[in-house]
Amino acid sequence: MTRDVEYKIVELMDGDIPRYVTMCRTTESFVDLAWRDRHIVDNPLMRWLRTLDEPPPEKVLLGDSSPLARRAAVAVLRFRRESIAKMSGSWPEPPDFALWQVHRGGRGCRRAVCRVRDGAVERWPSVEAAAKALGTSRDSIAERVEEEHTDTEGSTWWETEDFSSK
Repeated sequence: MTRDVEYKIVELMDGDIPRYVTMCRTTESFVDLAWRDRHIVDNPLMRWLRTLDEPPPEKVLLGDSSPLARRAAVAVLRFRRESIAKMSGSWPEPPDFALWQVHRGGRGCRRAVCRVRDGAVERWPSVEAAAKALGTSRDSIAERVEEEHTDTEGSTWWETEDFSSK
C-alpha cells in the first residue's frame, strides 16, 4: 500500500507579518529551497529574499505534527491567504505586503514558470509551454509549481516573471 504525500502549510515571516504563505511537503524546508534559489529565480519572493542577510523565520502553520493530504493542504492554503487578505482589507487581491500571487494562468494571462535543475534555470512563458516541452500534462507542471518542493529529478519549480513580454 502506498502512502499519500503529506504536506504542511508554511509562512515566511517578516516580524509578525506573514510575507509568503505556501504549502510544501513535510519532508522539506520551504525556506531552504527558496533561499538556495533566490539569486537565480526572478519573482517577488526571491527579490525579497535577496534583500535579507539570512533566511526569514519559517513558521509551520499547520501540518507539522499532523500532516495534511494534498487536497486538504490546498484548501487550507487558499483559506489562509484569503483570511490574510480579508483582515488587511485587500480581498480578493493579496495585501500589498504579500509576496504570493493570485495567478491562475489561462488564455491571455499566462503563468510563466521556471525549473531549477543543478543550479541552471529553464524558463517557459506558460505552464502549457513547459508541459509541451517536457512531454507531460499541464496539471503535472501546475502541481509542481504549486507544491513548491523538489521533484523526482531533484528540480525545484517556481512561478517567474513573464520574460516573453520583456
